[in-house]
Amino acid sequence: MIVTYVSLAFIQTLMNNIKAEKLAKFKTMAYSEAVNWIENNRPDFDADALSTTTLTVVHTGELAEGVPYTLEKEITLSSLGDNGKYKTIRVRVSWTERGEDKELIYATIKAKYD
Repeated sequence: MIVTYVSLAFIQTLMNNIKAEKLAKFKTMAYSEAVNWIENNRPDFDADALSTTTLTVVHTGELAEGVPYTLEKEITLSSLGDNGKYKTIRVRVSWTERGEDKELIYATIKAKYD
């Protein structure tokens, strides 16, 4: 009886570790997608709205086979500067894993260089 309880506890711990490892892997992939998008798609400081209130879908794909994701962006005028020289870029990567919605949000500030 004791061996059964110990075995069940071990199996439960093992399953929790596998789930946590998979979530960490997906979060790392989502982070990479967000950073790559920001680095490869610098905002057009003259064309982008000074204030955006909604996230705009800019990219979809798969984090892993069968795990689709959506990348959304929001660009707003930063409180750090004036005349649109600094903008806050917020990227949200969302996906569904086993029927549960997950997301990663990455934000940074970019400056306009003359």
